Amino acid sequence: TPLQTLDSKIVGYGALMLMPRR
Repeated sequence: TPLQTLDSKIVGYGALMLMPRR
């Protein structure tokens, strides 16, 4: 379902924000 993909994207974005790789 598209919802699962969105959730995965949110999780990925959250992890990136938590540990930003500059």
